[in-house]
Amino acid sequence: MALAKIAVILMITSLFGVSMALAAVYDVGDTVGWTIMGGVDYRKWADHKDFHVGDTLIFKYSNQYHNVKQVSQKDFLSCNATSPIATYATGSDSITLKSTGHYYFLCGFPGHCEAGQKFQILVTPTSLRRMPITVLSPSPSPSDDETTSTTTFTSTTPPLYSSNFLFAFKFFAFYRLLCFLIMALAKIAVIFLMMITSLFGVSMALAAVYDVGDTVGWTIMGGVDYRKWADHKDFHVGDTLVFKYSNQYHNVKQVSQKDFLSCNATSPIATYATGSDSITLKSTGHYYFLCGFPVTVKPDRNFRYW
Repeated sequence: MALAKIAVILMITSLFGVSMALAAVYDVGDTVGWTIMGGVDYRKWADHKDFHVGDTLIFKYSNQYHNVKQVSQKDFLSCNATSPIATYATGSDSITLKSTGHYYFLCGFPGHCEAGQKFQILVTPTSLRRMPITVLSPSPSPSDDETTSTTTFTSTTPPLYSSNFLFAFKFFAFYRLLCFLIMALAKIAVIFLMMITSLFGVSMALAAVYDVGDTVGWTIMGGVDYRKWADHKDFHVGDTLVFKYSNQYHNVKQVSQKDFLSCNATSPIATYATGSDSITLKSTGHYYFLCGFPVTVKPDRNFRYW
């Protein structure tokens, strides 16, 4: 059950193209943090990274001198911090990138944005996540910090997830789920059959087969007492009586109780005359058998089962 739940979760995760285990966490400014001291070029810091949905930015700073403001592109370009989209001021802010698009961050303290405490990033879907890239294009000049520009990067490393890998991953998750469903259905079928068997009181695997008269068979020779033979046994629905005899001299007739007591074989319920008759007991109640040939001695007592 636990493995099946994991398989379902993995399959859903793969179908939606989200792999939280691979989400990246970035310390803004690395060991220096979020500050105007230390000579961090936040534009270059951001340009060297690929940001995807699910990644997290961590801003570490002294909230006596700094804060973090997410702003629009227009306010970013003009270093206007008066109408932010969001403001963070704890000194240790974790911001998860929840959607694709451009994000713009700056410090709202006077003069900090103008001093370079600002950066912008482009967040792309998780399915486009790649290994760390090698930047082949030249870096923009410092004057580009105040203008909007697009820098083209070329990766020499193949994608972390190829289409074949994603297909194999989804197929494996689906296969595990399918196996679980088949096993569950098989268990349900077994339980259902056991319930049906129990309710109807029939267990074909335990059904008994009785040779009437044992090795002697069905005859007036051999001294078989059929009454005693039947009294020593319990007969149940599903059991089978096998009558073996010479059909030149004997037959088997199932009769009513009245005809059994009077040895009347003229109106039987059923007649068998093959010489090797298999009669399955299909319902509860009394069964009465006798031989319909003249001078055949009837059994002293009927076969009875329950």
